[in-house]
Amino acid sequence: MNVAENDDMIRSMLLDEYSHCQEILASLQRNVEEYPKGALHIQKRTINGKVYAYPYLVFRNGSKVVNTYIRKTEWPEVQKKIELRNKILNEIKPYQNRIRYIEKILGISRNKKFSKNTPA
Repeated sequence: MNVAENDDMIRSMLLDEYSHCQEILASLQRNVEEYPKGALHIQKRTINGKVYAYPYLVFRNGSKVVNTYIRKTEWPEVQKKIELRNKILNEIKPYQNRIRYIEKILGISRNKKFSKNTPA
């Protein structure tokens, strides 16, 4: 094998890994959308000397912060969903980093108008 064949083989392997990572990333991003975004927050109010706790889901919708009341019976279920979403988000980060690294090695530009592979 000569150097050119090795380069083609390595490039082919990197392109396979690149497409594999993109598929997994897309799948994980679709899964994230199934879970509620935001954080859980308990708001406490004191009325006539008695403290009441109201659970809320807090998230951003554009530039606005939205507080959504959650029933106390739904709290554990929502909390599990938030934890699963955060776990998936943590799984996404390594794939994004790997994709960026492979793009750098292969000279693939994220800018669709100009790429190192296409003549200028």
